[in-house]
Amino acid sequence: MLYCHRPDFNHEALTYFIDARDVVAGLDKETVRILYEPLFCMAAPSNYTMLMNSGQKVWSEPLPILKGPLAYPEITMGANGVKPISDIAEQAYEQLLNFLRDMNHRFQVALSPGQALLINNRKGLHARTSFMPTFGPQERWLLRANIRRDTWSMRNHWTGENLVFN
Repeated sequence: MLYCHRPDFNHEALTYFIDARDVVAGLDKETVRILYEPLFCMAAPSNYTMLMNSGQKVWSEPLPILKGPLAYPEITMGANGVKPISDIAEQAYEQLLNFLRDMNHRFQVALSPGQALLINNRKGLHARTSFMPTFGPQERWLLRANIRRDTWSMRNHWTGENLVFN
């Protein structure tokens, strides 16, 4: 969930969203098939890894970008980077990026104070446009909350000290 406490000073920042169903429908079948294969490593969010790994990226094991049934796909991409592990994966990933860059496939919103945007991170991808920061008291301020319906599925990631996701 993104809650807008204060928009950017010049009201330039937009939040984009694209549904995984639109991705599957908009790409050719062979590209979709490859995106369903575990041929992509995802970079872990830097705010979770930079201090623990001397500033170096932490990469997942190879994963698919798409999973689930074609009618109700889920999509996963590392915001800090995706590393295809073969030439065919690189080509499929480039096709996906070209599709995502096409403005005709995106929903966009400019959040105003008091508005919240709920995003299911498994069912789509989101991003924001660049904007000119002021670094002052009127700076853009979005509050982010991660919401889970069920924490039981996280039990297998517990090491005794913290949660670890590969």
